[in-house]
Amino acid sequence: MNHKQIRKLIHSTLKELGHKYAHKNAVNLLFWTGYVESKYQYLYQLGDGPARSFWQVEPMTCVDAVSNYFKFRKSLREQCSLASMTDPRLWKSTDPRLWEWALEHNMAVAIIMARIKYWRSPMPLPINKDEAASMWKLIYNSSKGKGTVAKFKSLISNIDN
Repeated sequence: MNHKQIRKLIHSTLKELGHKYAHKNAVNLLFWTGYVESKYQYLYQLGDGPARSFWQVEPMTCVDAVSNYFKFRKSLREQCSLASMTDPRLWKSTDPRLWEWALEHNMAVAIIMARIKYWRSPMPLPINKDEAASMWKLIYNSSKGKGTVAKFKSLISNIDN
């Protein structure tokens, strides 16, 4: 997978969502997250898990965002719909099967949901790979995830910023 093209896709999607979401550090964080989660090779979680897309977003993460975040942010829902070229009803849906399909078939949806997962955190965007590794583990991979800060750092150590 061409890393420049993936970065461009992340940036252009986030820019469509709004400039405040498309900060350079956010693009880096999402690029590194996708690389660590799938090496840009897998759309389905290995081992029959629920996560989908290069960013390995779980459909229930989307359901939670709809129920507890988008519900109170109509204009953001509309921006998500426009940025991903999806039906506005998706961004109100609590059907995990619908989210599973959307994550598998629309990279913009996956990028947006990965960005929203980080956005909802009170932590500031990381400014370097070490901070990104810590944020990924705390916010994205969670305490239940099998990933480690060391693994994240190791995987992204040779990737250009």
